[in-house]
Amino acid sequence: MTTYNAIADSAVDLGSPLTINLGGYYRDNPISMAEADASAPTVPMGRLYYAEEQKAAGTHSASVPDDAQGARRDWVEVIDTLGNDGAGGGSVGGANNTQITLPAGTYYIEAWAMAASDDANGYTHRILLYNVTDTNYDAVGSSMYLGMAGAVSNSSTLFAKITIAASKVFELRHDSSKGAPGGIPGGFASNFGGLVEVYAGFKAWQLHAG
Repeated sequence: MTTYNAIADSAVDLGSPLTINLGGYYRDNPISMAEADASAPTVPMGRLYYAEEQKAAGTHSASVPDDAQGARRDWVEVIDTLGNDGAGGGSVGGANNTQITLPAGTYYIEAWAMAASDDANGYTHRILLYNVTDTNYDAVGSSMYLGMAGAVSNSSTLFAKITIAASKVFELRHDSSKGAPGGIPGGFASNFGGLVEVYAGFKAWQLHAG
């Protein structure tokens, strides 16, 4: 139990560092930057790669195919502060900008992507994190259902922790239960104020090695 003792006003020197004694543990000097860095949480807030699937204002997203795991396209790099010096290290590339490359490291991944129904039938859909370099799926997103109301939309989300020993190429793939022709829309345009449309996001936090 911590005990607080009253002291006279004259005993307080406002020009000296304040010492707080809580159960026998105290500091009377400021913490150094080196100590702060050593005790930092395991997720450094500066090391982030973030990309969005963007389209011009008024442009709908491409279709989500029927069980074909088609890759989301038109990724645009928004933030890249990866690497020990924060100078970056990720990239967007591939045909139609469908691929995202991450350097070696351990990452906490968050991703999401929209899908929509343009008729009165119900459909399921989900996103998947595909490792193009190793030709395998590293994570599976939430299974979502688009109700039988027509012109509705929602998003599938994905959370994962991955470790890669070398640079790898990834795709955020998306499949749906709708058959031919063409699958379901990957999102409807809002066409608001001439601003870009955003239909998917990919965020990779680079974690400390220790």
